[in-house]
Amino acid sequence: MNTQEAEESSLSPSEGLSPSEGFTRVALLTSYPLYWRTNNRDATDHARVVHKLIQVFLDIPAASLGVSEEGRSWNWLDPQAAQQWNDEMQREFEDYAVQLQTASSESRFLDAFNKRQCMFFAPLYPQNFLAALKKHLDETLRGEQLCLDIEQILSSIDWSSCSIFWSLSLVEFAVSQGRIIYNPILALWSSYPTGGYWAPPPSNDLQSQPAAVPNLSVDEVSFLLQDVMWGKLETVFAKIRSFCGLGIAQPEFAKDREAISPVFYFAQYVNPPSCPEELAAKKSDSLYPLVKTCLGSDDPFAKEVSGGVLEGDLLTLRHAQIGRGVYHPRYLIFPLRKGKMFAEQELERDLYFIANQLSYLEFSIAHESRLISTDYEPLLSRQARWGGTLDGLSELVNNAISFLPTISGGLLKKVYLEMEKLSLTLRQVQSSLEKVSSDVAQLKRQFGGYQDGSEDFWDRKLTYSSCPNTQLSDLREALLDAYPYHYWKQPLRTLKEWDEQLLGSVGRSVETVNSMLQQADRMTQESLEVWTRRLGIIAALAAPVLALPNFIDLKLDSASLPQTLFGKVFHEVQDLQTVVGYLLSLALAALFVSSAAFLVSLLWGLVSKKKSEQFVTGIRSFRDLVERSNFPLDDHRKLDQLDTEACQILSSLWTEAHGLQAFGNQRSFADWLLNAENALKKRLRIVKLRSRRSGCPLHWLAVKGLSIWLWCLMKVEHCLEQSESREIYDWLRQSRRFRYLVYLFDLMPTCIPLPRALCIYRYKAHDLISRTTISDWDFERSLRRAGFPLNMIPSLEKWLQGLYDAGELGALISIDRFVDCLEERGVRAYPDPKAVEKWQGSLS
Repeated sequence: MNTQEAEESSLSPSEGLSPSEGFTRVALLTSYPLYWRTNNRDATDHARVVHKLIQVFLDIPAASLGVSEEGRSWNWLDPQAAQQWNDEMQREFEDYAVQLQTASSESRFLDAFNKRQCMFFAPLYPQNFLAALKKHLDETLRGEQLCLDIEQILSSIDWSSCSIFWSLSLVEFAVSQGRIIYNPILALWSSYPTGGYWAPPPSNDLQSQPAAVPNLSVDEVSFLLQDVMWGKLETVFAKIRSFCGLGIAQPEFAKDREAISPVFYFAQYVNPPSCPEELAAKKSDSLYPLVKTCLGSDDPFAKEVSGGVLEGDLLTLRHAQIGRGVYHPRYLIFPLRKGKMFAEQELERDLYFIANQLSYLEFSIAHESRLISTDYEPLLSRQARWGGTLDGLSELVNNAISFLPTISGGLLKKVYLEMEKLSLTLRQVQSSLEKVSSDVAQLKRQFGGYQDGSEDFWDRKLTYSSCPNTQLSDLREALLDAYPYHYWKQPLRTLKEWDEQLLGSVGRSVETVNSMLQQADRMTQESLEVWTRRLGIIAALAAPVLALPNFIDLKLDSASLPQTLFGKVFHEVQDLQTVVGYLLSLALAALFVSSAAFLVSLLWGLVSKKKSEQFVTGIRSFRDLVERSNFPLDDHRKLDQLDTEACQILSSLWTEAHGLQAFGNQRSFADWLLNAENALKKRLRIVKLRSRRSGCPLHWLAVKGLSIWLWCLMKVEHCLEQSESREIYDWLRQSRRFRYLVYLFDLMPTCIPLPRALCIYRYKAHDLISRTTISDWDFERSLRRAGFPLNMIPSLEKWLQGLYDAGELGALISIDRFVDCLEERGVRAYPDPKAVEKWQGSLS
């Protein structure tokens, strides 16, 4: 079918259609944004794919290629010049791909890429189109299947009732936040675009002259736009791009929420309205069904539909369809008549400009929202971790407040030393939260900067006027508050409020602990002053007693002393010397016992201090391994060695923290005594029964021995119940465990590219705490840094989560056993793709 035949067989006007209500032509425009990768392989592959696509389209009969260095007007080339231009473009793009490797900025290559802007145009003849595809793509089984699919789609269109022309701006680049974006634009036309921008100007040859344009009804327009162009032909071009290796970037601006590139529907009335008010008043019969078909809204004046006039002559309506995990903006464009003249060339140029600028703006909004999501998720996971930590901190501080005024002496000193350590830990927590707060504030400023940048882009690039008399929502306001932007407003506000609450909470805790330290220090000083005064009194009283031996050494004969008052006193003093001797002996014995107790206490303190130092050293060693793993390594095996070392350290840290957990409860030791008492009672009943039956003296002695032990246990339990020091020692253990868990979980890096160590944190943390320490975001990000392909991560997560839900990853399985199982199943950095087959079933 040639051009003339296609135009003669095009749609005819419907019966009873008013000429002023019909449409002369329609068009569909859409973009295919793609991140132009900076690594050599991908960028080179993209350059080759673009060259291949141009080569395919050049072999289509009646196809034309126009080139331009500025995109303002096209120089339409002959086939030989077009082939030479294509080869030169490929060499340039491959050279740019190499230069991008060491470039400090991608944006400086924008002008170099855009010097090769080009526009394709051809009538869509199914047979010629398929023949060109089969020549280049029908070399593999996959290519054959693609050609069969396209042939099936094209054969489903009734070509006797419509003619289609296509234009493709194939080389179109932009920059969004420093990233080069490849953004070609496809246009499908119901008639030959005569303006000279989307297609070569019609020649005088009768075969290429556009025929009389039919008067299309609103039903025919809806069918062409939605069913033929969008539902089928756009799918054909998308399949070709995907097959050649040029996909479509759909930024995931939030979890499970993707932004699809916008589609632009263009409908030109036979008698275009002169203003938006005229369209709303006189053409509502065609406006309502067309808006419903193209935009998916029953009412063009509904709140979710916005509109305005762009570039002075194009009334643009917008409606964003928000489905389950999908955000898809749609536009419907009507040209307006300016006076009595209607310039086709200016109209087509403006249509290209609007589609190009708005598609870029929509993509930038989604891309910037994706960047917000990337920075938001780590902050959210870190704040969630701090929330549970600060709840435990408040309980710990409140317990200390309750008993601090009632203690003194050695216990006070131990509490004082523990509070000093707790204060240092809290300062680290506060410092970390202040860093998070700074990041939150920076994220909010970044979000505001993105919004300001979009607003500035709109004001600089587009000429816009609103439609105040049509009840249409303002297009500019709707776009600047697009769903990806609107989605993040409340989460960022909540993040900021939560951050302020956490900072306030830890600040109050730090102030409370500092006040308690000051109080404990004051109590210690007061106690020291009291004991100083007491020792002074004792020394003053002891001086005369110590002088007695010197006095007694005077060789006096008691018989020669007169029986006077002085003689009686002398005899009493001799008796007092004996008493003093006994007292000194007792003092020496007490000094020996207290010295022994002091040495035992000192040794125990040294052991505890050594354990604490070992724990902190282990934490530092693990952090060092994580930091080393975050840097690029020349050998993947080194990353696996770091993972093995990290797992060994975590095993010892888990053991130490779990030991503190066993005594963390205030009732733990008392409960152990009660269990021991019950066991002794049971054993005593058995031994008594045997003693009665046998009458053996040994059984009688056993009964007496068990009775004594039982009596001792009951006395110890009674003393513990009456002792206030038990509560204090339990608090000391709880405080120490709290500090360990803060170092182990809360102050750890969120990105751990060591797969087995990461799995310990993700699935074994519940042995020690009741909250999740590694979020889904951090888990995926860490595994990707460890060389895991995206398609393997869900398999690993599903397998381990199933084991966790089944209770197989509880406290009964040790860290070492868990790590051995992971290593046996192939969980390591840069895993073998076949390892996925092992990620199922039980660990045993």
